[in-house]
Amino acid sequence: MNTEVKRLSRRNFLHMVGRAGGAAAVYETMAAMGLMAVPAAYAGPPRLASGSGRGKRIVILGAGIGGMVAAYEMAKAGYECLILEARDRSGGRIRTVRGGDTIYEYAKGSERILSQHAAFDAGEHMYLNVGAARIPNHHEAVLEYCRRFGVRLEPLINDNRAAYFHDSGAFGGKPVPSRQVVHDSRGYISELLAKAVNIGALDESIDELDRERLLGFIRTYGDLDASMKYSGSHRSGLQLPSGFGPGDAVVPLDFAELLKSEFWFYKMHFAEGFEYQATMMQPVGGMDHISAAFAKRVGSMIAYHQEVTGLFNTDDGVRVTYRDRATHEENWTLGDFCICTLPFSVLKDVPNNFGDARKQAIAEMPYSNTVKIGLQAERRFWEIDEGIYGGITWTDQDVTQIWYPSTGYQQRKGILLAAYIWGGAPAAAVGDMSFDARIAHARAAVEAIHPNHGTRLTHGVSRAWDRVPYSKGGYAIWSTDYRNRNRGNLFGPEGRVYFVGEHVSHLRAWMEGAVVSAHNAANMISERVKATGAHLEGRTSA
Repeated sequence: MNTEVKRLSRRNFLHMVGRAGGAAAVYETMAAMGLMAVPAAYAGPPRLASGSGRGKRIVILGAGIGGMVAAYEMAKAGYECLILEARDRSGGRIRTVRGGDTIYEYAKGSERILSQHAAFDAGEHMYLNVGAARIPNHHEAVLEYCRRFGVRLEPLINDNRAAYFHDSGAFGGKPVPSRQVVHDSRGYISELLAKAVNIGALDESIDELDRERLLGFIRTYGDLDASMKYSGSHRSGLQLPSGFGPGDAVVPLDFAELLKSEFWFYKMHFAEGFEYQATMMQPVGGMDHISAAFAKRVGSMIAYHQEVTGLFNTDDGVRVTYRDRATHEENWTLGDFCICTLPFSVLKDVPNNFGDARKQAIAEMPYSNTVKIGLQAERRFWEIDEGIYGGITWTDQDVTQIWYPSTGYQQRKGILLAAYIWGGAPAAAVGDMSFDARIAHARAAVEAIHPNHGTRLTHGVSRAWDRVPYSKGGYAIWSTDYRNRNRGNLFGPEGRVYFVGEHVSHLRAWMEGAVVSAHNAANMISERVKATGAHLEGRTSA
């Protein structure tokens, strides 16, 4: 085969994986294909010697999770840290919306600011995480800080067999329970495999000693009958009789309809990806309890409303210019080093004296135009009527996913994530809508899955991350080609400027990526200080 065709085919495949599962799914796929080295196991937070940073000043741009982690760890070693944050809050893309909150976006095609007011009812469970929402069980750095800071966690149900798959081109456009899609597919594939074994089609792959056990394995795995046929399974659900009784298995889905659908393309096995396997976690009461725990410890170092207007390496340090958004006063400050956590979608518009290669890498980094829409339910119909407690329904409508809350079980009301769209044309189309149109669109999408319920959903709020000031995107979605061309401009410093964030880690789109990159920057600066004794004496801001 022509090598160019091979290369393009692989690229297209990875692109499709990225559309399906986001940046983390691409990373896992690339690692499995041998296209990317898997990073070493988490080694814990930086172990900086006490007092090793005394007399040295770090200017940190951004009070997101990466910036606050860097400040927390470096301040313990004696570094003087100043965090410049353009917003009036910490957390960056960790954003939990509750009743009474106001959130902001740019208007379409301009930088005119539009506002949305959240009218959710009060209650610990009445919130919407419009940004970060999940913590995998192996994201040790984030989990360790939660443990250390006393942030209470609870399981997040990422995959639920009671939720639905919905494809308008299959099964008459009706939603199908996840348990049927998963287990009927497994049964049909097992039946085909059993036939192949019985006719000797796999003789070159198995020997006689394996055959009997293999057929037993296949029969058990697919829940086949004695004739090795798949005729349905209790795993797929029961036609429950009145009163008590075992019930009969539901009628299996038509195999041709399963193939017609796109369930098998990625949705059916999405939750099997390494980053998405159970158990996943979330903070009790909202993801921003994590950023609040850090702000409690580094809040005195944060200067809010300070918009960075310039970032420059000097002969022996850095010079940062910034504007106070409240007073419009122009200021500048000096530091030994800068830790820049600004997304490249924002940094590309900040004047700097970086080298051309770095500037190009910053300008070319693509970001996902992620959209989330949340709606208040006056009645938790998904639990009461359908037995769905947490989890995700997939649909080919452009809302893509509907998340049922993994908290507040059996309360009267709840907040339904009625749309999670992580990029591409669907996100662009929904993001272009007015706030009211987005809410109406999400209600209609829920109605298609849960008739007579979607239109009854009340207060709503939405977020299109590519229109959020000081974010301008949900998360980085750089390709293998981009990474290979810009490796040195992703993970290394530019003079005395060190870059931190999910966008400069192998765990893009995850808080863990930002945290580990902050640890890396702290270690690199510490080693540099140790080797050179670099510091500034008596420098002050203008």
